[in-house]
Amino acid sequence: MINDILTVIWKEWKSMFRVKGGRSRFLMILLTPVIMSVIMPLVFDSPEEWTNGFFAVILSIIMPLLIVGITIPDSFAGERERNTLETLLASRLPDRAILYGKWLLSVIFAWGVTILFLLVGLVTVNIKFWDGEILFYSPLLIAANLTISLLMATTVAGTGVLISLRSATVQQATQVLMMIFLVPLI
Repeated sequence: MINDILTVIWKEWKSMFRVKGGRSRFLMILLTPVIMSVIMPLVFDSPEEWTNGFFAVILSIIMPLLIVGITIPDSFAGERERNTLETLLASRLPDRAILYGKWLLSVIFAWGVTILFLLVGLVTVNIKFWDGEILFYSPLLIAANLTISLLMATTVAGTGVLISLRSATVQQATQVLMMIFLVPLI
């Protein structure tokens, strides 16, 4: 089963680049958090606002939401739009492996980008407030950022898979998913 899940993850990873505009979509997914992780720390007046404050935690909630909100609606609704869902389900891969592979790729990708976001933000803070010593996040903030971002990515990906299974189009799945999670935040 694990090999089947890894096969689906590999297939989904490759399909991120193969669809029309896949590379530019992938770059936009990565560039948005990197730009935010450079600009946001530059706004603060002291490094403690970023390394000990709650703003990094808030962005650790928003980043996985945005990244999973972009990647997961394409999981099943996109397969249905491209008329490849039936072929995928008819393959030798178990249904569970397809489900877990698509879900797991979005979770890992969102969590990885969030960790990248936190590291770039830390480098930015160290460059801006350099005084001879390297600044780090507090241990509590590291634990909170990693845990909350993983939980957020998992929750949004699970909800997104359920929505994507029932949606006719990727656009509809994306709109419903973002409405569910972003409206309460706003």
